[in-house]
Formats: sequence, structure tokens, C-alpha cells
Amino acid sequence: MNDAAFPSFINPTPLGQDFMRYDFLTPEFCEYIVMAAEGQEWSSNRFDAYRTQDIYLEEAIPDLFQSIDLHLQHRIWPSVIKYWDVDPIKTSTAFVLKYTMDSQKSLPLHHDESFISGSVKLNQDYEGGIL
Repeated sequence: MNDAAFPSFINPTPLGQDFMRYDFLTPEFCEYIVMAAEGQEWSSNRFDAYRTQDIYLEEAIPDLFQSIDLHLQHRIWPSVIKYWDVDPIKTSTAFVLKYTMDSQKSLPLHHDESFISGSVKLNQDYEGGIL
């Protein structure tokens, strides 16, 4: 992957005290991630509380994970660290979650166990999906 996969300006936008919005990935790169994930075998989440259909990028598509992680390390995390005045951040995992009408249609309200968590909407071919 090259830098064309990532927007040239990340446009950090605070959304209240606890949320930040970034122009994180280009639409073309989001399409690439969806296609790459669809070429993998979907598995049920290893965490019992929220059984989801996942592809863990660091395991299934390590080159894709490394590309995204480098983008996070060099462009996103420095802004996050500055905004919240926190210690350096390390990406621990990245996964693609799949919802379908045939299998999983939703995810109950929950909170992540991470200190900092992020979500990226990869497509717009659905209704709902309120975060």
C-alpha cells in the first residue's frame, strides 16, 4: 500500500470531550479493505460477550494491518496524544466486523475494554449502523 490510500489531510475534529473524528481512509482504500476481508474466512469473535463475525487483520492480512498501523503511528496517534495529553499509543488489534441479514444483524450496546477505541465505516450499503 502506498500513501494514496490515506487522505493527505486527516482533518482532526473534536466531537465533544471524548470523541475525535478523522478523515482516516480514502473511499478506494475502504473498498480494498472490504474486498480483502471478503477473501478471508470469517470467524466468530473469540470474546464470548459479543459473538461477532470478524477478520483480525494482524492475523489474516498482516500486510494490510501493517499499512494501517503505520498510518495510525505517524499521522493519527500524534494528534490523539496531543489532544488528550496521554502517553504514546500502540495499536493492539484491528479487525473488520461483518453484519448481514443472514447471520448477525446488530451488536448490543456495549463499551470496549480499550483505553482508546476507534471505528471506521467501510461502506454505505446499509441502513442503521448508528454509532
